[in-house]
Amino acid sequence: MRISLFFAIASLGLVACDSSSVSPTSSQSAITIANTPRETLTALPTISFNGQYETTANPELGVGGGDEASGIVGDSVLGSGISESADVLDGRSSGDSIIISPPINPNPTISPGTLTAGDYDDQLNPHLYQNYASEYLQRRGQSIDVPRLDFNKRILIEVTDNNGAPYANAKIEAHGGNSGGVTLYTAANGQTSLYNGVDNLPQDFNLTVTAANGETASQNINLQKAQDAGQINVTLATAGTNHSNSPVDLMFVVDTTGSMGDELSFLQTELSDIINAVPQQQSDIKIGLVFYRDYGDNYIVRAHGFSDDINSVQLNLNQEQANGGGDYPEAMDQALQAAIAADWRTDSRKVLFLIADAPPHSDRMRATWTAAEQARLNNIHMVPVAASGVAEDAEYIMRSVAALTNSRYLFLTDDSGFGQPHAEPDIDCYVVTSLRSSMIRALNSLLNGDRVEPSNNDIIRTVGNYNQGVCDQNSPPTNPDTVDFSILIERANPRSAGNAGRQTAIVDSQSAFDDLLADYGEDNISLDFSSRQVLLVDMGQQNTGGYSIDINSVTEFDNYVQAEIVYQQPGINCAVTLAFTNPIVFASIETTKEIRLTETTRTVDCSF
Repeated sequence: MRISLFFAIASLGLVACDSSSVSPTSSQSAITIANTPRETLTALPTISFNGQYETTANPELGVGGGDEASGIVGDSVLGSGISESADVLDGRSSGDSIIISPPINPNPTISPGTLTAGDYDDQLNPHLYQNYASEYLQRRGQSIDVPRLDFNKRILIEVTDNNGAPYANAKIEAHGGNSGGVTLYTAANGQTSLYNGVDNLPQDFNLTVTAANGETASQNINLQKAQDAGQINVTLATAGTNHSNSPVDLMFVVDTTGSMGDELSFLQTELSDIINAVPQQQSDIKIGLVFYRDYGDNYIVRAHGFSDDINSVQLNLNQEQANGGGDYPEAMDQALQAAIAADWRTDSRKVLFLIADAPPHSDRMRATWTAAEQARLNNIHMVPVAASGVAEDAEYIMRSVAALTNSRYLFLTDDSGFGQPHAEPDIDCYVVTSLRSSMIRALNSLLNGDRVEPSNNDIIRTVGNYNQGVCDQNSPPTNPDTVDFSILIERANPRSAGNAGRQTAIVDSQSAFDDLLADYGEDNISLDFSSRQVLLVDMGQQNTGGYSIDINSVTEFDNYVQAEIVYQQPGINCAVTLAFTNPIVFASIETTKEIRLTETTRTVDCSF
């Protein structure tokens, strides 16, 4: 299913090269601006950066916390595809592949499908992004030079062909003579966006849309009118090209500092499955790799150019190790500059996965944004994958570059029980699946233009009121009924080895229930499963007490039952034990309908 953002329904027809209002026919190309005002979003604050860069900190680790330094100080290495300059990196280049000293620490072994993740599309939830960005900028706007992506100033452009199908790779030119403008290309879903403030658009500009055969639609546009409408629809009087046969260029940009061992091992294990998700009979695929660390490590950036030799790519990936670091921020901007400067094919569909757990240095945040702007101009979709340790600065820049490049934001979760804890993102709704599934869905959605949703079997848990990528702000279904439930087991102290991360499970048979009880070292409990199911909620291992789980309510709707789970954690002023805990709850729910979960985290205020 393809989901489009429509901010208005009524429209005023503006036909290319004709000031009269005419409905397009199969032989006409047309540009149409909505004339009903779109929803007004939260205004971004006018806070300005004070010019004093501040140390970027991870609140989970403290200022400057993060990886342990490798102790290796050597030449900084920059791979192919970018020049040696003081603005980028002082280093030496020796071709596509650069060999360094042997790694010190091996990566952990991860079985296929182990890591878990959620994904989120800010393009589908502009009102929520504006709220999030406004709050972040009020906290950090003066102390760090961060970009601003203002959805109040966004103009969505949607291009369709004469059959009403999305027109991919249409050339979009918005120029105002000698003052400002931009050239973009539509994504596989036929969409792209203009942003006043990013694109330096004049108050009146000419919009020209060009098809593959050279046919154009052109119209003079008033910026304020288009901005108030929020959307421009373009119809090209030609059949679109089948871009499913176009080449695919796939780039992986990976932070390889010491804290990234789990994620690097995942990619080494799962790369072939991700590549195989693109139908081989339809596409020729080239893969590029860019690894990066930070200043003072034995390399800063190491790049392997695009290759269609998948075995060679896998070998280069397998030889990489997670090491180095030292402080929290890393050289993300250097890596992205190298990746964007790689030899992307002009006619290819382009996707870049950025796998990282830390932001760029605060004085390089703007350079990172500039690299994302270059990716957008080249129709490269940037898909950030936020790993453990990501805090607010990293989440903000990664979500913003994803939205700018018409992409999605992926983030690891604790559901796998593997690796370091992952910070809960500032996101209202999402579904959790395996990371492999999340990356494959994002890849196929971006390549083909149709949003791909996980199957019910893929979903591990659901957070918030999720509806095909949109956080539904409307009221839940009418006439809900309360469902009886009872707590069978509730404890905090581990009786078994425990689970490192959050997880939930729902069982509807005695045998499955027996297996769960055995896993948790609990005594057998016999139940009648003809009218009930059992829900397990596991908060994961915590390093102190004060953590607990509440099931606030269980509500029945027409086709499903919704259970509201609240994870409670101690605030900074709370007195807690220092012993490890692992809160779990087993609950019996009187229903045979599908059980959906909503989850929130509440911090206890112990200051009074």
